[in-house]
Formats: sequence, C-alpha cells, structure tokens
Amino acid sequence: MYDLVESVSDLIRIPSVSGDHENCLEALYYMLQRGDEFGFSVSLAADGRIGIIEYGQGSEVLGILTHVDVAHPGDYTLWDSPPFQPVVDADRIYGRGAVDDKGPAMAALFAMADVAELSRRYGLPARKKVRMIIGTEQKAGGGDMRDYLLTHRPPDYSFSPDGMFPLCNVEMGSFNVLISFPLEKEGQVLKDVRAGSNPETVPEVCKVTLNDGRTFAARGSAGHISMLALTDNAIFNMAEALESLRGRNKAKIRRDTTYRIFRKLKAGFFEGNGKRAGLPGSLGRYKNEYSGENVYAPTAIFRQKDRLFVNINARLSPDTRENQVLTAIERYFREDIVRIDRISSQPASFISRNQPFIKAMAEAFEHLAERPAEFHVDTVGTYAQIVPNSIVFGPTFGDEDNLRHHVNESMSLQHLKYLETLYERVISNIIFLKRSFR
Repeated sequence: MYDLVESVSDLIRIPSVSGDHENCLEALYYMLQRGDEFGFSVSLAADGRIGIIEYGQGSEVLGILTHVDVAHPGDYTLWDSPPFQPVVDADRIYGRGAVDDKGPAMAALFAMADVAELSRRYGLPARKKVRMIIGTEQKAGGGDMRDYLLTHRPPDYSFSPDGMFPLCNVEMGSFNVLISFPLEKEGQVLKDVRAGSNPETVPEVCKVTLNDGRTFAARGSAGHISMLALTDNAIFNMAEALESLRGRNKAKIRRDTTYRIFRKLKAGFFEGNGKRAGLPGSLGRYKNEYSGENVYAPTAIFRQKDRLFVNINARLSPDTRENQVLTAIERYFREDIVRIDRISSQPASFISRNQPFIKAMAEAFEHLAERPAEFHVDTVGTYAQIVPNSIVFGPTFGDEDNLRHHVNESMSLQHLKYLETLYERVISNIIFLKRSFR
C-alpha cells in the first residue's frame, strides 16, 4: 500500500487541468483505485464525472466534498520544476494540486482508512456512513455536482477541504462575466493582446503585439482571486507599461481602444474592491454573521477578430445582487460600447454555526490546533456552495500558506499529515457515536 506522500505525488503526475476530460477521469479513477485498495465501496455517478468512496453503516451520512481537476498552471517556464512532475524537497511537496485539491483529497481518503482501522482494531461499529464525493468539474463551475444531486440524495451534512481553517460557514458567491468591446478596423496600434488562463486566477503574464510587429510582455504573480494581496496582476502592469511608450506610437496609442480599456481596468479595479469603478460593496453582515468584502479583478483579456474581450471575476457577499454588478459594469464602460457576452455564477451560501456536526468539527480542530475554532468567510468558491448543509474546513491557515493557483504550488509534508490526523478525528467524532448530528 502506498503512503500518503507517494499517493499525492502519483495524483499530481496526472495533468488533470479542468476541461481536460480524459485526464480528469484518469485522476478520478486513481482516487477510486486507492479507495478500493482500502476496502471501501466505490462507484461512479453523473455520467462518470463524479466518483464516490464510501465507508460505514446506517442511514445518516457525513459527506466529504473534493475534486481532482486543477487550475491551469499558466506559463510553465515560471515554475522551478514542471507543475505535473511532483518534487519532494525540504519537507514540502511541489506540484499543481498539492493544495487545491489533490493533497487534501488524498489526506481525507487516508483519514477514512485510519477510521476503518480504528474500527477493526478496537471493535468500534461505524454507526454512520462517510461518503467522499469526488468531482472533476469544480473549476469549471461544478456542473458535475449539480448533475449528481439530480439523481442522488445529498449527505446529511458535509465538509469540503478546499478553503481555509478554521471553519467557514459563510461562503461568498462566485460571479464571472465576460464582456467585450468593438474595435475599429483602422488606427489600432495594439494588434493583439492576451492574458489569463483561468477565470478565477489573476494572470501572471500579459502580452501585446503592436501593428509594427513588436511584442511586449508584462509579468506579475498569479494567484486565486480570493487572495489578491498575494498576487500581482499582469494586466495592470501592462497598463502601466503602455503608459511609458515614447515616440510616435505614444500619440497614436492614446486613441487605441485596447489601450483605453487597459487604463480603465487599472483605474477601476486596481484596489480589488471595485469602488473606483462604481461596483457595489458588501453591507458587511448577513443573518448576524460577518459576510465578507466584495472582491473584483480582471482575470483575462484577449482580442478575437474585431472585438476585445475582458473577463471579470468577483466574489460577492450574500447581500449583493448580481444585477447590481452588471448595471455598474455597463455604467463604467458605457462610453466604450460594452457588451455583456457571458455570465456564470454560484450564489453565496450560509449555514448556522449551531449545527451539531459543526460543533463536532470544532472540537476536533480545537483539540489538535490548541486554538479556538473561529468562524470565517470563505471566498474561494467550493462544492459547499452547491451541496446543502455543507461547510468549508481547511486545508490551509490564512493566506500565508495558501498557494492555490500560484506558481510553485506546494504544501508541507507535516501539514499534509496534520490534515490526515485532523480529518480522521472529525470522522471519528461523528460516525462512532449513536446520537444524530443532523
């Protein structure tokens, strides 16, 4: 039987970039193979896009919501080692998916195996079921999980190891809008522009080509939109670089539509809260809970035929309506003849912190972490938004170790083992007891 680090390494080796159906299925089958080797029940659902690994008895079910699709690694040359060739060095494992979400998913599976071993060794009956639900389209909007829920009853309560500790009972909504602008056939200095590989990831490189054939690139630092403080948006850096152009192009470029949009993106979105673009902010409270601050960022820009496309991604509090955002975007870009081309969203979710299963999770956390199990707002966007009665629980502590969507994504081996131990205690706290946690 493989150990945890070896299993995570094998899973990272599968380049299951979201949208790559074949490799996402290969990663899913690898998880199911590990589950089968542990002696668990394994099956497929949602036309083979969802995997299920189950252990235990009884009608009450604890769910663990994970996924094996990963964000595109961006420019491979910026990585110290290839993103799908895992490296274990200085007590860390490096590779795309180490944090989001292959490492935590495998740690949770090993935690299930630890619980099964406790049951066998000490004769403890598993009075409830634990069901790991593994998706392949989380990064693509979670359509697989929605289809799963059309034909399967959801677990009674679930957690997703796909955000931050301690406990996130309010999850901000995710909102993605693709807008475009018409480009005049004559007089455009910027012939081509391209940045962005994932709608939720701040781009690390932005490239433009002038009509004289010269190509420029501006670099930044990639990262998930939920962690803007750790990123450096290459789109903003390109806007600044274009400002510094000298000579004849300077006068011409100021009349260029693409240049004008670059400037407006930086002016309106640089601070991350969208206030300078007139975008709505959060009221700050929802059902007596802190509801988080709205976050906005351009995550892609590209030219296609006679139009310039810009993708804007947002994290919205439960009190913000999507139509408010669309109205504000149309108002801000009104003079540029903006068009709304595509919208995708997932509403914010809320669950009371007084739920019995949440209290069991808090006890496990406080026992191991030796710190209070405080409640936070999750801004990442997970399956917990889709599956009823679900909460985000880990895998990282704050922004300092949250390297999801970053170049050189990594997790310490010590923390990986910590996740296994913590999730084992959570599962044990629930399935070995007679009382209900519904």
